[in-house]
Amino acid sequence: MRDLYREHASEFELNAFEEEQLLRLRKDGCVVLDGFFKNEVDIVRQQFERELVDGSHIVTGNLSTFDHQYRCTLTDTLYHIPAAASLVYHETILRITAAYKCQIPVYYGRAYRTDPMPEPSASSLIHRDAHGDFTIFVFLEPVSLHNGAGVYVRGSHDYCWKSNIPYSCDEKHVRDVFTDAKDWLSYEGSAGTVVIADTTGYHKGPVWQRFGDARNRSRDVLHWVALGVEDNGRREGQRTTVRLRPETVDSFESLQRHFLSGIELATQEPSS
Repeated sequence: MRDLYREHASEFELNAFEEEQLLRLRKDGCVVLDGFFKNEVDIVRQQFERELVDGSHIVTGNLSTFDHQYRCTLTDTLYHIPAAASLVYHETILRITAAYKCQIPVYYGRAYRTDPMPEPSASSLIHRDAHGDFTIFVFLEPVSLHNGAGVYVRGSHDYCWKSNIPYSCDEKHVRDVFTDAKDWLSYEGSAGTVVIADTTGYHKGPVWQRFGDARNRSRDVLHWVALGVEDNGRREGQRTTVRLRPETVDSFESLQRHFLSGIELATQEPSS
């Protein structure tokens, strides 16, 4: 897939804005584009709220190690919220992700609501993800430390890679290394904000300013992960939006067909 990306790099040529975000992403490991989808996010939020009220396709509880009983996830999100596809497959997000990873990104994604927690869950403690994972959020509503913002340690993606340090780590140790308060980026923003993060760096979330505070509120987000092609396949409770194998993609045209078939897979009615 890296060879295919390099062969067709002109198809992913970045404009000036995207180039600027790529440089920030390479330096910090995370960028926050406040209100990037401010004009598109309302319809997605409205459809998600209808699904939450209906409840037929909502899963509550553990889907993976870092999920918890305070999360309500919409399964097969792109089928139930077709408008989300234009956000997930937005050209700017695709181009930045492809340029950073130097390969065609493979996505799986979902919409979910996280309710306030009385105490931190595993994901709310400082940690880093497996090598190659790359996370993208779209806020379906304004997000702050009052309703579950995230925190990213700027530059830790480079430090973690060079140092081969563990996936979970005591926060005190991380703060001893990254002592400048500016290194600790709290990703907050208005509805439609996009967060792009290399989650091999240290991060945590959702976090509230004070866990257990009765004034804390829930957060609604659209969240997807860009994986390497070798990581393809079903994730528990989710279908990948693109299923690729290197031996089946021998041209850019065949890659385009795979993207289209992947979108069709994600937006068709799930089998019972």
